[in-house]
Amino acid sequence: MAPPVTIWWRCLVGLFFLWLYCTWTDISLKVNLKQDGKQYLISSTLLILHWVTYFYSLHLSSVAIAFITLYTYPAMTTILEPIFLKLKFEKLHLVLGAIVIVGIAIMSPTIDLSDGNFKGVVFGLFSAFCFAMRNIYSRDLALGHNGSHLILIQLIIGAILLLPVVFIFENNNVFLQWEAVVFLGIITTAAGHTLFVRSFKHFSITTASLLGSIIPIYGILLAYFFLGEVPETTTIIGGTIILSTVIFESLRVSRTN
Repeated sequence: MAPPVTIWWRCLVGLFFLWLYCTWTDISLKVNLKQDGKQYLISSTLLILHWVTYFYSLHLSSVAIAFITLYTYPAMTTILEPIFLKLKFEKLHLVLGAIVIVGIAIMSPTIDLSDGNFKGVVFGLFSAFCFAMRNIYSRDLALGHNGSHLILIQLIIGAILLLPVVFIFENNNVFLQWEAVVFLGIITTAAGHTLFVRSFKHFSITTASLLGSIIPIYGILLAYFFLGEVPETTTIIGGTIILSTVIFESLRVSRTN
């Protein structure tokens, strides 16, 4: 399916199951549009842009390239969070972000401007920027709202914003791939993003993002088992550097708390 259609169904399935969960657990669904409407709209738009461009990166390149370029977002966050949230720059976070970039650079394939993979890299980097900004704009909302409630509202707004794509792109394939769509909506959207947003109550956006840098490692392992993609030596070296950074930050934060 076209990425915009995939993401629309992802929003639709995710919001349905999150609504059931919120109703079952008596989580309030009240929204103060006057106070939070602007933040909801901006964060939802950034989330949709992040998902759509990431899936275009997957379409145009490979799992490895899409993952590697997307997970430059922790390094972007180390620069963007202090600017937009008016926080003091932490030298350690800048160092950790730089180390993550080194790991990603080692994992990255050679970029040839005439190769179609270049477009995948561009979409992946833009997706990373949107994700970093979405997390920053969600910070204040996450402090005052339940994580499931926050993601549900963002999915509702996202589904409304993407509604026109249903009439523009081919949409029949969803019935042939409903298992994947349901998995995408429930596990990686309703559950995964709820837990990630909840972490904002306990960590800075930068720390949560650095901890999230472990995801490319998961992705490479899953691509090996499910898609038969064998990681190259550079991928293993770069992944080890990223994983080491994540472990270090995890231990440092746990000792601080």
